[in-house]
Amino acid sequence: MADSTARAAPGSYPPLGPDEEMYLARVRRTARRFAEQGPTDLPAALQGLRGAAHFDVEVPTKSTRRDLELVKTGVKRLSSWYMRYLSAQLESFAGGVTRLAESLVQASHALESENDELDVRLRSVEQRLARLESQSPGTTGPAPATKQPVPAGGEAKAAAVPAQAGRSRATKRAAPKQTR
Repeated sequence: MADSTARAAPGSYPPLGPDEEMYLARVRRTARRFAEQGPTDLPAALQGLRGAAHFDVEVPTKSTRRDLELVKTGVKRLSSWYMRYLSAQLESFAGGVTRLAESLVQASHALESENDELDVRLRSVEQRLARLESQSPGTTGPAPATKQPVPAGGEAKAAAVPAQAGRSRATKRAAPKQTR
């Protein structure tokens, strides 16, 4: 006696009707389009998201057996109001995701243009630096020290910093502490 809850062997599915075949072809086409686009093709990905943001609640009821078709039609009629309700929520969510994706694409384009501007400025600064280095006399010593801003009230501390900068750790530890 066979168990009524036993599952069908993997890969043995009932034949699909024409509606299911068309739906499956559409899903495969969309998946292939997503796979073919590059990771940086944001406009194409956004267009694909817009195209996939609609949910169809019209369940196919065609069947090779008349009794199953009647059951499917009955279930469809009983659950269509609920499926429309869920579909409306999903489409609202998909619209929000699409708007988020649009703003992210715009931000990405703004950052790319800003990056391009910074590249141009960096090349200009590098050229200027190369020109200045070629004009300066050939000194091999260290670059001249630049004057650091001194915080208000910290003149004594700031004056002591350059004197201690050249000492090693051992020398700093061995140096007597000054008291006030």
